[in-house]
Amino acid sequence: MKNDVNNTRNIALIDDDLTLYSELEEQKDFNHDYSWQHFISIVDFNHKVGENIYDLVLLNGLGSGIENKEKILYLISRFPQLPIIALSSKKEATEGKIKYGEFGNITFIEKPFSLINLLTSVSHKLRYQEASRFLSVRVGSYLLKPYENVILDDFGSKLKLTDTEVKILKILFKYKRGGVKKEVVMEEVWGIKDFNDTHTLETHIYRLRKKMKSVFEDHLSIKSKPGSYAIIANNLKASNENNNLEH
Repeated sequence: MKNDVNNTRNIALIDDDLTLYSELEEQKDFNHDYSWQHFISIVDFNHKVGENIYDLVLLNGLGSGIENKEKILYLISRFPQLPIIALSSKKEATEGKIKYGEFGNITFIEKPFSLINLLTSVSHKLRYQEASRFLSVRVGSYLLKPYENVILDDFGSKLKLTDTEVKILKILFKYKRGGVKKEVVMEEVWGIKDFNDTHTLETHIYRLRKKMKSVFEDHLSIKSKPGSYAIIANNLKASNENNNLEH
């Protein structure tokens, strides 16, 4: 269903009501950039969509309960690169950032919202997704490729990352040795402005360190500084030459 000829973006709306879908359909006479298809539930979407043929998913309401959480996580795991905009209450948005923040590419829009603001958010999300395909960040001998969720070194080693790990590393790679405050990471990754509890960030940093060490040993690491973190990348070529001389 992707239409590369006229650049129409195909968007799935998952909603148990037709009100929003009808309003979006009415916009077709004024906005030809988007084509909308309605699905009554996440189960309906997963059942009917055999491959990733959509550019974005609008999810109207996150709901609650373990069963609903499992459905959302399945959707995210099935299409890890598919951007999702979740329309939700303030409470759902707060809980959703904790439940789903590390698993998928989700943006939260709190209700009530205007249709113009929604369409603007859709446009921004799609532009960011397209641009992120080409934005790679290098530190020393290491290349972070956000859209592919990997770090590569100059000798072919590869580390697969989760979406949240990519977000954290993009910030650390940006600031490099200067380091970045924990508060900045938490706000940019999770939108959390209450910095009294940094357990979520510290847990992710701990896991990242273990993963990086398993592939890159101590050549690429995250160092703690007072109130901040910094990415440290040693020159692989120099390290390898030194090892050869020692042997």
